[in-house]
Amino acid sequence: MRLLAVVLFLLLAVTGVTALGRGVDGVAVPMVVAGLAGAAVAVVSRTPRWVRPAQSGAVGAAVILVVAGALLAPSGAERGFVIGVDLLVGGLLVAFALLALPRSDSS
Repeated sequence: MRLLAVVLFLLLAVTGVTALGRGVDGVAVPMVVAGLAGAAVAVVSRTPRWVRPAQSGAVGAAVILVVAGALLAPSGAERGFVIGVDLLVGGLLVAFALLALPRSDSS
């Protein structure tokens, strides 16, 4: 299942890369960030030692992608939609990191 998650997140990153320079940078850059962060989380989730750092990294990446998306969002009617999509992608990345990773029992 983790391999599938890695593949899907890498496809998300590739989709973002191919969209760069086509006038949709407000969505493309966050897709690249989310794809790379999600793939990294899926890869390191097998090692219990890296669970907490991976979760923190995913939350940080989500904040970065939302800020980048808001800064790169076009002016006009599409701005709210692009920012909304970026918020959704960031929220889904955080949800994946917090729900898909096993809890580390360090008690």
